[in-house]
Amino acid sequence: MITQEESIYFHEHGYLHVKGVLSGEHLDTVRSAFDEIWAAEGPPVSRNKLLKNKVFIDLIEHAPI
Repeated sequence: MITQEESIYFHEHGYLHVKGVLSGEHLDTVRSAFDEIWAAEGPPVSRNKLLKNKVFIDLIEHAPI
């Protein structure tokens, strides 16, 4: 569960850094997929661009998230 302060931060900035949610090979896979999207689509990398990739679709259902 996130705190009220974290919720406010998320709504203001659009992201929240939560330690330990992704690690190891899974984190490497997400980083690699992001880099591929960045190279192919260019910045800014929006949610719409990310959700064209199965790695990010699967991330939505990642249990810790």
